[in-house]
Amino acid sequence: AAPPTGSGLKQGFHDLAVLLQRTPMLAEHAHFVLVPGPGDPSIGTPDVLPRAPLSSYLTAELQQSLGHVELAASPCRLNLCGQTVVVHREELLVKARRACVLPPDTSDGFTLNHHLVKSVVDQAHLCPLPQAEAAVYWQLDHAMWLHPAPDVLVLCDRQQQFQHTYEETLAFNPGAFASDLSWIVYRPATKQAEASSLEAA
Repeated sequence: AAPPTGSGLKQGFHDLAVLLQRTPMLAEHAHFVLVPGPGDPSIGTPDVLPRAPLSSYLTAELQQSLGHVELAASPCRLNLCGQTVVVHREELLVKARRACVLPPDTSDGFTLNHHLVKSVVDQAHLCPLPQAEAAVYWQLDHAMWLHPAPDVLVLCDRQQQFQHTYEETLAFNPGAFASDLSWIVYRPATKQAEASSLEAA
């Protein structure tokens, strides 16, 4: 499916605001961090990383309706209960598969996602790819660094859910809620990620 246009995205945020107003406790006290993805309209060139935050024009109604809304760039860094959480929305696995010279060895039980997490953490960079696959603003390249490695690395794309701990970093993909109604809950107290989903009505 094609990503929503600006007007479609604005309507989507309107619908979300209306939905969340039905639960006043959530609307008033929950913190919402909106991170743009590859198909979202943003200031600057959407195909060049880091990606600028969503326009406040698109999210104005949501921001007025909720107590705490942050428009973040991609990647963004959060401090959650003393833990560093990095969130990055990019079709990284697809691009990495296109750019690899030798196919990853999956005979030892390692999946492609395991190899992706290892590559990103070992190279301490969220875009360990040639410029032809994923361009980066050189003056903002430091925003892509993963040094020191975060406690939690959230790599959001349209691939299936996964979670994998490499070294001391818990990495996971929450899944594509729009297509399969799945997401992941992270519990800072136990430093565990829990896969969740809804049954389609």
